[in-house]
Amino acid sequence: MSRADTHADTETDERTDRLTVIADERRRYGPGALRELPRAERRCTVVCATGDRHTARWTGVPVTELLADAGEPPATTHVRLESRDGYRVCVPIRDALDGIVADTKEGAPLAERADYRTRFIAPDVDGERLVKGLGRLEALALTPDEDPDRLENVTLDAPEFG
Repeated sequence: MSRADTHADTETDERTDRLTVIADERRRYGPGALRELPRAERRCTVVCATGDRHTARWTGVPVTELLADAGEPPATTHVRLESRDGYRVCVPIRDALDGIVADTKEGAPLAERADYRTRFIAPDVDGERLVKGLGRLEALALTPDEDPDRLENVTLDAPEFG
């Protein structure tokens, strides 16, 4: 049984706050389950689309831990990250593996500072790819002729958002 299945979450709104990880298997983690997994810290600078730069200490679950629990396929080339509002990006696996699914910033829960509980954080990944309110993390095995950009939705002006 995976760690995702062994951690019960009794917190309110657990369905909307769950993180789904998809690799060889599908795992779902509520906020309580994420806090029980091995944790790591990253000091990262986020460069916003506005050009603002923010350096902070982030803590959360390593992407490697989540993918291992879901059975990461050896041929994985990218990780697709999707927020709860449908914002979706692809990150090369070599960059994603150094990342975490953060739930704290400077020692305080993200939910105390923002309207989201989790954020993908990784060094050397552009700010617009550091997804806030992460709801889904998926291992992908793309062929060399497949364009990962076609799997993204980086604007909330897209037709599905009205």
